Amino acid sequence: MNTLELARHFMDRVEVGDADGAAACHHADSKVWHNFSNETQTIAENMDLLRLMVAKCASRKYTIHRLEEIDGGYVQHHTLEVTGQNGTTHSAEAVAIVEVTGGKISAIKEWIDPTALRSVLTET
Repeated sequence: MNTLELARHFMDRVEVGDADGAAACHHADSKVWHNFSNETQTIAENMDLLRLMVAKCASRKYTIHRLEEIDGGYVQHHTLEVTGQNGTTHSAEAVAIVEVTGGKISAIKEWIDPTALRSVLTET
């Protein structure tokens, strides 16, 4: 699978909430950094976030606006739209720079403002 096929496959797995499938797109020691916390997550921690989204959201949709291969990986601009269990829909724009090594993701740096999504993730 080439780099852009990997990118699409990874996002397909994330969108359907397949944490194991999404994790399989990564190297075991891959890391995910987010601008809003300036913290780096392990893949296990990032997949826990995906599992939380699956539990709290009736649906997730990623609209990819730009996906471009770059040296050593790809850059992606997308909109994440989530619908909470109560039917409210929220969205956030994101840009990710993804490093790919040996056909798997080795690092993600993601810029996103999660403010609009927090209310859905904290619904009871």
